[in-house]
Amino acid sequence: MLESALNKDHYVLKMRGKHGLVFKTKHNDRSYLEKVATEMLELPDSHFSEYEIHNSNHSNEEMTHPEYLIHPNFD
Repeated sequence: MLESALNKDHYVLKMRGKHGLVFKTKHNDRSYLEKVATEMLELPDSHFSEYEIHNSNHSNEEMTHPEYLIHPNFD
């Protein structure tokens, strides 16, 4: 395996929607992620309202990082 393939930067697509819904995915082709985001926004009854795409050299860590911490109240 080539070292350049192992160290390749990725782009992260982060979509936000109603009720705090967040969808994240990564890919090494920005135009592909733009197409995914556009299609998801155009779906009938889509809950997504906006998106961002950014370059990330730590995309695996970012994919598993929670967007919101939920603290249940057991009282």
